[in-house]
Amino acid sequence: MGEFFSEGGKLGKAKGYESRPGQAKMAERVAEIIEDRRHLVVEAGTVPMLCTGPCGMFWSCVES
Repeated sequence: MGEFFSEGGKLGKAKGYESRPGQAKMAERVAEIIEDRRHLVVEAGTVPMLCTGPCGMFWSCVES
């Protein structure tokens, strides 16, 4: 799984892709949980949402 997310992996060949260790770690953990048929809650903020700060998060909740 980690290889897929690496700079030289399949995803790494996509235009504009930037390897992020946290993303690879999360994917590995999700794969383990699926294989073991267990549950996992994962939170991964998106850049646009993080850039808007608390106001953007509030607006997102109101609009949902």
